[in-house]
Amino acid sequence: MSSVKKFRDEMLTAHNLYRKKHHSPSMKLNDDLCKHAQKYADYLGKQNKFEHSSDAFKGQPVGENLAMKWSSGNEEYSGIDATDQWYSEISKYDFKTTQRPPQGTGHFTQVVWRSSVELGVGRARTKDGKWIAVANYAPAGNYIGQFAENVLPLDGSAPPYVPKSSSGSSSGRPSANGNDPSMSGTTTKNTQVKIEGGPGGYKKIITETVTKPTGEKSVTTRTITAATREELDKIDDNLPAAMGGVSLNSTAPPAKKPQSMKDFIDDVVKSHNSYRKKHGVSSLKHNKSMSEHAQNWAEHLIASDTFQHNQGTFKGEKLGENIGNKWSSYGADYTGEEVTKQWYDEEPKFTYGAEPSVLSAGHFSQVIWKGSKEIGVGKAKSDSGKVIVVCNYKPAGNMAGSFSANCPPPKK
Repeated sequence: MSSVKKFRDEMLTAHNLYRKKHHSPSMKLNDDLCKHAQKYADYLGKQNKFEHSSDAFKGQPVGENLAMKWSSGNEEYSGIDATDQWYSEISKYDFKTTQRPPQGTGHFTQVVWRSSVELGVGRARTKDGKWIAVANYAPAGNYIGQFAENVLPLDGSAPPYVPKSSSGSSSGRPSANGNDPSMSGTTTKNTQVKIEGGPGGYKKIITETVTKPTGEKSVTTRTITAATREELDKIDDNLPAAMGGVSLNSTAPPAKKPQSMKDFIDDVVKSHNSYRKKHGVSSLKHNKSMSEHAQNWAEHLIASDTFQHNQGTFKGEKLGENIGNKWSSYGADYTGEEVTKQWYDEEPKFTYGAEPSVLSAGHFSQVIWKGSKEIGVGKAKSDSGKVIVVCNYKPAGNMAGSFSANCPPPKK
């Protein structure tokens, strides 16, 4: 299976799992709408932008969700990851809303919007390693005055679903009651649950046997893991891995205990100095006041839902700055080692002994910059699970004309 098809199928499956919980009909992939979404994803990746499109699809407006992930190494970005980011906004949504939704919940409402029944999916990557996902929806959702009928709560009865006109072909859409015709009453499913574990962690093994009218059977085994029995009981059995710890025919990693801020700072400093030692560069020292400065900027970026460098100064001096962000799966924390590795992994793009014409490895060069002596560290996290890390460096690195002297190659 190609990575493009895999990503599309993952996103469709994740959407429909969540939509089912809100009494919305399953969506279908629309090939033309996927081409539309992919074209825009490619544009964002090439231009290194992150902004909504104003283009119509076949003369009609479509809904649009965008997501971004910038993670360490060559880590993949799945359709589940992106959908999980959008759906996590449910924590801020007021189901009594009838007009305009609470700020910061529009991605969630579009995912479960009852009247949107076709999905287009695209994914691209920028030169500096950011993954960008685009999802288009037809008909478009999030219309003022229609939230009560299109965004239903997790429990309670739901009125019959009546599909509205949509772009593209109508073939293959859900039936009027929102059910997939292939899942009729003549197909049965038997579920068995077994719980194992102890002080070292717990796991729930779920075995589902589906019997079709022909007598044909299929068996699927899923395993949910958690550090404690209490955490295990809180996980929804029906959600896929990045949404709740479910992994098909495999075991999801146990939840990690988040680092304390002190441990995170120590981890960042230690990781930086480990890499700097490889290049024969002196260690950085932690500056508490600079960390307060970095923390303030990290919290500003989370509060404003932006991702940009600080143009201000620290005690009248311009600092060097690296920023990293990540939406993590399984509730895992963003460790100091991970974020430092994320920046250092730009090293293959760097040319030693030359001044760069394009700063494509600026995070890496700042990590090992010989002239930088002090470091400040900040980290903030949103309700939706986005983590932003800010590191400041003094004196600032990445000064034009100084790369050869400050970025020595690794010692052999």
